Amino acid sequence: MSDVAVVDEFKELLRKTNKTDPAEADVLALRVFLRRRPHMWKAGGDLVQQAALQLIRGTGGPAIMRESLEKGWDVLRNELGYREAPPLERLLIDQVGLCWLRHNMLELMYTSAINEGMTVGRGDLLNRRLAASQRRYLRACETLARVRKMVRTTPALQVNIATAGGQQVNVATTI
Repeated sequence: MSDVAVVDEFKELLRKTNKTDPAEADVLALRVFLRRRPHMWKAGGDLVQQAALQLIRGTGGPAIMRESLEKGWDVLRNELGYREAPPLERLLIDQVGLCWLRHNMLELMYTSAINEGMTVGRGDLLNRRLAASQRRYLRACETLARVRKMVRTTPALQVNIATAGGQQVNVATTI
């Protein structure tokens, strides 16, 4: 089946199932489709991407800001090596990106509130939210760095093999 046919089939299944009470046969067909093409799950089930898009679209800012943030989200993930990263690192990169978005949006909110002259109560609330988002962001960055360091510093395993005639062969590999 061609890529175009797969996309068309998927769109048709989405049209049939993207409603409050879809027919059980249509849901079953979607389930079978996703089992045959497991890489397609991200089209509707990538919750990190959905959270990031909701954060971005919820800013209420101008289109240039929303579009720039969406591009920034993608650029940040790519700069952190998302495409080449193993699955665990990809999960952590997603968290770093999401925390980066949330923290900087709270920074913007806090700065705007300062410029508008906020009440003490609102200032305290925003300050606590900002501090919590900064802790999450730093913890996500540290965890990613720690996992990467563990992977890169895994000791090599060396096996010494004696061949016929007494010559030794050393075989090293990272475990």
